[in-house]
Amino acid sequence: MGQIVPVCVMVLCAVLYHSTLEANALRYEIIIDRFEPFPNTDSSLLSFGTLRLSRKARNVFVVTGAFELFKNVDNDYKISTELFFAQSTSPLFSSTSGACDTMSSDNELLNRLRNVSNLPPPGTCPIKKGVYQIDDYVLDENQLPVMAWKGTYKIVIKYIHNSEIKVGSTWHFSIV
Repeated sequence: MGQIVPVCVMVLCAVLYHSTLEANALRYEIIIDRFEPFPNTDSSLLSFGTLRLSRKARNVFVVTGAFELFKNVDNDYKISTELFFAQSTSPLFSSTSGACDTMSSDNELLNRLRNVSNLPPPGTCPIKKGVYQIDDYVLDENQLPVMAWKGTYKIVIKYIHNSEIKVGSTWHFSIV
């Protein structure tokens, strides 16, 4: 009997914590403030073409359109992603990996993206030059963190080859 009470308290706390997360799930909104491509982008590597991100509803965004790779891309090309909070110079998150390794990742975002595009299957290397079409990839709040700090953020994405930034962009967004 003495062990049942602590277990019940732990279960109750877990239920209350989960209920709190569920209640907070819709308490923030993401607003895309601006997109800034890096100047001096290497136009011989990539064109963003008709690729667009649009907001369809509260916390529902859709990516659609086509982009073109003008060269085959392998793991000598690195993709660097950094997430910053407010004006911080230290990222909350940072990742760099080869282009093929990144595209071969088995994660929900890429798997869903492959279902609505002609992106190559995992394990394809090099990624062949060509036009890649994305048909209405939906990013909604089911794929977003349950809770987030309110404030301004930026995501910096760089495509690097031989230690030189070939293509890059900064996405500024707010959580309100």
